[in-house]
Amino acid sequence: KDLLEEAMTEDNDVIVTLVLAEYDLEDHDFESTARRLKLIDDKVPFDSPQRKKWDDMLSIALHQIGDYEGARIAYERLIQQNPNDLQSLNNLAYMLSENLGRPDESMQYVEKANELMPNNAQILDTLGWVQFLAGQREDALRTLRASTEEMRMPSNSLHLARVLLDRNQLEDRGEAE
Repeated sequence: KDLLEEAMTEDNDVIVTLVLAEYDLEDHDFESTARRLKLIDDKVPFDSPQRKKWDDMLSIALHQIGDYEGARIAYERLIQQNPNDLQSLNNLAYMLSENLGRPDESMQYVEKANELMPNNAQILDTLGWVQFLAGQREDALRTLRASTEEMRMPSNSLHLARVLLDRNQLEDRGEAE
């Protein structure tokens, strides 16, 4: 990294900063990744080949450090560049629901991801969790069961358990749907 930083000039600062940010991201140094990328934001045009890589790394870094509004903007730019970007659609939907408390807003993103890749356990997990957070408990239960049938993962197993626990608690209080 030191050699790259020493070799940085005004002519190569964007590409060198992107490489350094990628190293930071691989090291899980999300603060440094975000800091580096923000330094060159105004130098990376929206239509440049580097912009997708920039937004991709920035969305991950900001999401990891808890800057959810900043990550939302980066994910939305990625989706604007590629409306069929499954990872960004799924990540944005999950973050809007889980971290920003906006499940109704996130539904459009996860539903599109599910249309593009139905029967994907990870997308079904996000869809089911968003449905649950939006108050669609029975839909969430069906979707999360489908997710775990496709592939059992820690996240979908946890989400299914939480939905089942919530359902049992509602039944105990006589409030089940």
